Amino acid sequence: MHFVRETMDKGPIIMQAVVPVLVDDTPLLLRRQIFKVEKCCYTKVLRWIAEGRVKVIDERVIVRSPIL
Repeated sequence: MHFVRETMDKGPIIMQAVVPVLVDDTPLLLRRQIFKVEKCCYTKVLRWIAEGRVKVIDERVIVRSPIL
């Protein structure tokens, strides 16, 4: 996930995740796995932003740790 900028896919990255591609994966299975990971990432990033934990400094994303 990244912030949106004028140029496609050029915004600073907020979060990345890895989805393993297995030998017997079909496009449908892979799409489902990607969707699960994306849903988790969107939820976390939106929470971070709502909590005011995300800042962009010089096109670099800083995520502050939660206050305990």
